Parts: sequence; C-alpha cells; structure tokens
Amino acid sequence: MTKIILIFASMSGNTEMMAHAVAKGVKEMGEQIEVIDVFEGPDVVDLENAAGILLGAYTW
Repeated sequence: MTKIILIFASMSGNTEMMAHAVAKGVKEMGEQIEVIDVFEGPDVVDLENAAGILLGAYTW
C-alpha cells in the first residue's frame, strides 16, 4: 500500500470539504492517505517518504 499525502488550504471550508471527499475516494481505491491542513504544517520527512502529494488551495 502506498502512502499519499493531501495538503490543503481553506478559508471558507469548501476546499477542506473537497480534500476530505478526495481522500475518501483514495481510501475506497485501497490506498493510504493523510489529509493535512497547510496551516498546521506538514512534516518534511512525511513528504519525502510519500508516494504522492496532492495539493488543494482556495481561490479568492
């Protein structure tokens, strides 16, 4: 099983909602995923060891 990291930034909550929807789909495909709020700061070691990194950002 590969580990995927999804990092998001959300102001109104919409991007966070979509990040969790994407994570649900990834989990349904049998993959491991970690969802991280960019303002809480992802760990560099986790990023180096991830098989994939997904990014989600808000627009204003």
